[in-house]
Amino acid sequence: MFVPKDQVLETAKRLKGISFDTPGADYTHRENRCTFEILVKDYKLDDLALNRLALIVHGADIEEDIQSSAESAGLLAIAKGFCQTTSDDQEKLKLQFPLYDALYAYCQKTSEHAA
Repeated sequence: MFVPKDQVLETAKRLKGISFDTPGADYTHRENRCTFEILVKDYKLDDLALNRLALIVHGADIEEDIQSSAESAGLLAIAKGFCQTTSDDQEKLKLQFPLYDALYAYCQKTSEHAA
């Protein structure tokens, strides 16, 4: 469910949901980690490819760390492009899921070679 940023915490509490990406949310930036990295850490997801993907997402999400991986700048550009393509959040998710599946597959392949 998407709500305006200033309604995230109240809506999550009222609906007994989990809040994301706003100050004070259950899952948001902490300890110089982006929300995706926090999810991987909190759920103890031990997967080399997922950790590689988290590094890419970190660089795309935290502007001062854009150089953290070669792929981060490309992911940021694509994310900005999705924002320009549609303002509908559900449509953005529908369009982005295959991209992240492909990026995860890429990370699996590159992690195999690094191991």
